[in-house]
Amino acid sequence: MTLRGREVFGNKMWIVFALSVGVNLFFIFLLAGVAYEPGKPLTELNYIYHICHDLLGTEAGVFYFATLISGYEPKTNLVVGEDP
Repeated sequence: MTLRGREVFGNKMWIVFALSVGVNLFFIFLLAGVAYEPGKPLTELNYIYHICHDLLGTEAGVFYFATLISGYEPKTNLVVGEDP
């Protein structure tokens, strides 16, 4: 999606990649603090961080991609000499 989107949207697609990877890494680092230890029950934070990692990490990039699509004007509709 990122490489194909870059052909259409240009360098704005790097933000999609950064959001998806950045948010996922953020929650992975948070999960390191509440990691499973044998003999101890999992905390609520572990569950919350896992859910946020799965949902927000993906949805941040998808949401930004959706905003790019909503404002997209095909190149065939642009006026000659106008910047995309």
